[in-house]
Amino acid sequence: MNSENKEKIQRYFEEHREEYLADLKKLVDIESTAGEAAPGRPYGEGPAKVLEAAVAIAEGYGLKALNREHYGLVMLPDDDERKIDVLGHLDVVPASPESWTKTAPFEMKVIDGIAYGRGVADDKGPTLAAIYALRAVKDLGLNAKGVRIFMGCCEETGAADTEEYFKEYGKPDTAVTPDANWPVVNLEKGGMAGFITDKFGEGAEGGESCCGSSCILSIHGGKALNIICGLTTARICGIDKETAAAVAGQVQEATGVSFTVTEKDAGPDNAGCCEKILCVTAEGLSAHASMPELGNNSNTAMLRFFAALPFDEAARGTKIVKDVITLAQLFPHGDTNGTAAGICLRDEISGETTCCLDILEFDGKELKAIFDARLPVCANEENTAAVGERVRYCGMQFEGRMRPAHYVPEDSFLVQNLLAAYEDFTGEKGRCLAIGGGTYCHDIKNGVAYGFEKFGADYHMHGDDEYIPVDELITGCAIYTDMYVRLCGE
Repeated sequence: MNSENKEKIQRYFEEHREEYLADLKKLVDIESTAGEAAPGRPYGEGPAKVLEAAVAIAEGYGLKALNREHYGLVMLPDDDERKIDVLGHLDVVPASPESWTKTAPFEMKVIDGIAYGRGVADDKGPTLAAIYALRAVKDLGLNAKGVRIFMGCCEETGAADTEEYFKEYGKPDTAVTPDANWPVVNLEKGGMAGFITDKFGEGAEGGESCCGSSCILSIHGGKALNIICGLTTARICGIDKETAAAVAGQVQEATGVSFTVTEKDAGPDNAGCCEKILCVTAEGLSAHASMPELGNNSNTAMLRFFAALPFDEAARGTKIVKDVITLAQLFPHGDTNGTAAGICLRDEISGETTCCLDILEFDGKELKAIFDARLPVCANEENTAAVGERVRYCGMQFEGRMRPAHYVPEDSFLVQNLLAAYEDFTGEKGRCLAIGGGTYCHDIKNGVAYGFEKFGADYHMHGDDEYIPVDELITGCAIYTDMYVRLCGE
């Protein structure tokens, strides 16, 4: 880009910095987690409200904005071409307000030049930046046609929004998503969501009544498949508090996950069981499932606790205790590459498998455990089959299908121009990256992730106190403006 246009773009975004932040706050302050479907609100109240707000913001800039209920679209007025799709999303993962320290998760604040709030980095801030870049193209009279910005509403819960979009408009030939890292992510690992289940009858086998034996009454850990669980609770009986606390202390020392053990009366809900029950809490650290090394999984720590408890012989014969001990062996705490599960694979281009047990639930009638594995390019149906075989061999049910990796060559026209735009506005040398996270571009042949997080930085995405420096958002606005001109200029 010539120096005159570069200076013009930089000046434009500095002048609109405060307006951008005010608009971002409007979006972040809406709790757009998935909710119950309703007419006109397929993903719940929150995603529908944030979509309405984003459409209104874009229309206020003089852009063409459409609310298609499942998703939104933003384009230049009177521009029917489609050269590139920018695939962003406005829905967010759940947050626990009690564990945030800088602000409430759905009340954006800027502190010392850093924006805090759920979605500032993933993905409301970057999606709004893409819209602001298109606004700059219009206001500055730059030459770029054929940009279409997609605003998704259920990326965090399955991406059914893109299915609806592609059904109506077809897949784009070229696409980027601002939902990952700088400079350019041209390789996304494959994936597998593994669902492990088991059902139980009445009585001791189900854990509903221990009949004087030690037993597990319930387990609750994890809110979403793509978040490493940071808080797991369980209820047990038939083991004295001192013994359980001693085991918990040993596991805490070994794992770094904090345990508490309290005792209370069983109450009417556990009639026929022990008079006292123990409530056990394991508190670790949540993080994005593609980066398990940044978190500390409370689910696997709780499984380690169960495996170390001195259950009596009758309890060890029950299916629930057998199951949790099996899970502790398949997903040992600290095993973040799927070695014990039999899916640890690696190659030079995409690195190693990552694997984490994100959801662990038992209500006395059914056990449910869900793991999230991110797989290298070399992964296929055959070399990832072992985990299902091991689960079934142990008497539980397994459902899971692997998703192949996605790769766009570095020497492609798309990637080379994206690297050039990044270098223009950062002064840094661009390079290509591989990530474990799957984005909207995963199944688009000529699709890559482009921004907005610096590679290697921890913005607490999917965790507490999610943040991003404001300067990085504003620079991202400028980079996307340059991208539009490079890829969509006539």
